[in-house]
Amino acid sequence: MSRKRLIAGAKVTILAAILAVVGWELYAAWREVGIARLKAAIDVDWRWSLIVVLCFAGELYASAVAWLWLLRRLDPAGSPLFMYGAYFFSQLGKYVPGKIMLLILRLERTSRLGISGGAVTLSTLMENATYMLSGAATAVLILLQHLIARNPAGRPWLLLLALSSMAVLLTAIHPAVFYGILNPVLRRLRRPEIAPEQRLTMNSLLASVAMMSPCWIFGGFASWATIRCLVPIDIGHFWGLVAAFALSVLAGMISFLPGGFGVREVVQALLLLPIVTASNPGRAASFAEAELVVSLAVLLQRVFQIITEASLAVLGGWITTRGRRGRTDQS
Repeated sequence: MSRKRLIAGAKVTILAAILAVVGWELYAAWREVGIARLKAAIDVDWRWSLIVVLCFAGELYASAVAWLWLLRRLDPAGSPLFMYGAYFFSQLGKYVPGKIMLLILRLERTSRLGISGGAVTLSTLMENATYMLSGAATAVLILLQHLIARNPAGRPWLLLLALSSMAVLLTAIHPAVFYGILNPVLRRLRRPEIAPEQRLTMNSLLASVAMMSPCWIFGGFASWATIRCLVPIDIGHFWGLVAAFALSVLAGMISFLPGGFGVREVVQALLLLPIVTASNPGRAASFAEAELVVSLAVLLQRVFQIITEASLAVLGGWITTRGRRGRTDQS
């Protein structure tokens, strides 16, 4: 058996074990609570769903802007509207096993305007890398600030930990380290390495990481509005929601599962559980009720995200198809 199949099998086994444990826990919670108590614990209000969809659209647009900014440094051709359309359309590829379909769809759409395939590949890889670094930096800063606020006595050590964490992240962004990791990935994809004259400077890499920051803000608001569809939640927990969203997305990306299915939901549910419990001390009378409410929230959030991405993908497909037709008519 090949190494790839062994790794894939190990991932599936681990995921199946995690989902089995979580499923059993939820089953036990359901038997304890029942439908009557669950209905009493939630107060459905679908008016918040529009905010969730708008927030996910904003998150996708923010990442598209960052990707286009990176692409422009490699290939300035193509109209922004067409590029955004290609970006939105390609998002459907992340739900296909293998993680490569997103890139294939983006290459197919951008090639219609003669955009360099190498530039699209490089900008997409850099987009994913800076997206993950931005999420890690956001989550680390929020969590450390929370720990410092709750433990003033340990502030010196926590500040040292914060500085060390930022030093690690800055080291990862340094061109020597960043491209030292990225070029081997390109070799595995049978793509040419990034030439020294094509490499972004430290300032440009930092800028691209900063440009991804709105994604996590939108994600935090999307989490808040999703929970608000089911139960009240204090907006004072907003930064905790941002950190939970960022860490769950990172876990999903690292898992290399299509769309991070399962892994992202489990991580987010674990992080949201204390937040929802603290916001509803009298509503969720038991831990089992809180578990079910949080599970419904993370599943509902995934549904809202898929609806948003599918809608924008249809729009992106129409834009790119129309753009190609117009270009053919002109020629």
